[in-house]
Amino acid sequence: MKPLSPAMPSPTALKLFTFCFYIGKNTYQELVRMLYVLLASLERFHPDFFLVVYHNLGIEIDDPRVRMVNGYGWGVKGGDYSGWPLNVGMSSRGMDRDLLLDADGCDGNVWVEGSAVRNRWYKLNFNRVHAFKNLYDEYDGECFTWIDLDTIVLADLSYLVDMDNYFIFHGGGGGGGGGGVERMHDVLVGPDGGVIWSIPERLYIHGSFWKLNLSLYHEVLRLDSVFRENGVKLKYDVQSIFAVMARGGGGGGGGGCDGVRGGYARCPFYDGPSRASSDGGGSMFVIGENFMPYVMNGLGVWDTKDSIGNHVNTDSLVNFRWEGSSSQRRELRSADTVDIDCRLKLAADDGGGDGGGDGGGDGGGVTERLILLTSLYPDKEIHILSLTFDSFFMSNVSRSSDFARLFPFLLV
Repeated sequence: MKPLSPAMPSPTALKLFTFCFYIGKNTYQELVRMLYVLLASLERFHPDFFLVVYHNLGIEIDDPRVRMVNGYGWGVKGGDYSGWPLNVGMSSRGMDRDLLLDADGCDGNVWVEGSAVRNRWYKLNFNRVHAFKNLYDEYDGECFTWIDLDTIVLADLSYLVDMDNYFIFHGGGGGGGGGGVERMHDVLVGPDGGVIWSIPERLYIHGSFWKLNLSLYHEVLRLDSVFRENGVKLKYDVQSIFAVMARGGGGGGGGGCDGVRGGYARCPFYDGPSRASSDGGGSMFVIGENFMPYVMNGLGVWDTKDSIGNHVNTDSLVNFRWEGSSSQRRELRSADTVDIDCRLKLAADDGGGDGGGDGGGDGGGVTERLILLTSLYPDKEIHILSLTFDSFFMSNVSRSSDFARLFPFLLV
């Protein structure tokens, strides 16, 4: 049910929402720890935030910038689901089932077709779009940004507050290794289970950080209906639709930023433009491509294979370094310490200039701001990192020495 008096964010706050649901894949402790990692990074780098957390963990956070919403119709036995949108293909009877509050441990793999965990994840996934619309209605037309729970924020993101939509992509230049063969990312699957549309992996739109406007929200619902009517399955649900909207008009004929388009076919059943391209009207803003081209976010920055994005692992951490935003730059090695106070000062010491979210500042006395870079994309700043639970917890990335060197503010 909708709350009668929702908590209100400040007018300048970056308005975010996320899911923190136990579905039998990760433990309660891992979910709560990741939530606190996200909050710690926001506190350090972008404290003017407002985060709505839909959860089934029965936890509360005493911070006016965090609104904990218990259930959202899942995992609450006997819950009242009237007024809440159902995912396409989900019956009210299905919503009445308890969503694994009483499950023990990890009972499956989210990437294995037909597994219990994947089915639960899939039921939750599309409801991110419904949650967006619910917040839009609840907060008088405010468009909230989805952020994955397993994300670290590493910069002031004020430049995003006035943008009505944005997305992130893998990025990278050119094809990977293997004789110049470019890896493709599956997007749509046909009725027979075969892949019917793929795009270069470097162009793929992630589902970890995005903001819809009302027009794009309605387009997501329309495309979901179109594909279901034609028996087409979305390989990765919502983000597959984002990829179609951004690239579905086809990749021939150049366009885009830094020549990133080209070499893929028009999407079957799609009747619209490639919205991230100039000839598609540029109605989708892709961070690092047609918007903020010097920023690289998402999974691509963790890559250690063929220079195209894979999930974080301990080997990939050595590619990261902090550098100063002024001419006084130096590379930090594993043995170096990081001056957190210096890195976090985004404003002038003595009234000189405006530090801002872009690393600028146009007056004397501006404190140097350190920015996170990776050798894979040396000309781009890293403002957010999407970690993935599998990598963060199961490969022990969070306890490595390089992780401690790069993100000491999270080790609390």
